[in-house]
Amino acid sequence: LKAAAMDRVAGVFVRADPEAAAEWAQGFATEDYAARVIEEVGDGLARRDPVAASDWLQDLPAGRGQTVGLQSVFGDWEDRDPVAAGEYLMSMPQSAQRDSAISGFSRGYAWQDPQTAIAWAEDISDPRLRVETITRAGQAFFRRDPESARNWLANANLPEEAQNAIQNPPRRR
Repeated sequence: LKAAAMDRVAGVFVRADPEAAAEWAQGFATEDYAARVIEEVGDGLARRDPVAASDWLQDLPAGRGQTVGLQSVFGDWEDRDPVAAGEYLMSMPQSAQRDSAISGFSRGYAWQDPQTAIAWAEDISDPRLRVETITRAGQAFFRRDPESARNWLANANLPEEAQNAIQNPPRRR
């Protein structure tokens, strides 16, 4: 209940005063129950200035909020300006934050250009997140072009479980 209430407050607050909302949300950045608050505020900031939102998120303490916030901001930024988002990603040092940002970018971009999304995902340092992100992009690729996806998958060097998930993606609702 606390998380849901805070999420609703964050949505209204960030529309009314993004900077104050960011300051308020920072106080909860390390709390798992507030991850959605960080994501909501990050998204609100990103609508105005995705660079500032990304910088704000990276300055937060590491945690689930920072992770989902970066994934969400980059998942939206790639829709509006994939070149600028990609340039920002390239400027980020190798880190868990960069991995989260690339994951969000790749997952969002997979529906536009799955092969490019996969190439981005391959740059994720964290092995678990890399496979998870490649799997998601691979599922989009498989839905779009099953034959090309099968050819790619034959040489992708992914665990069998990921290969199966790519070839048998869950049905969209």
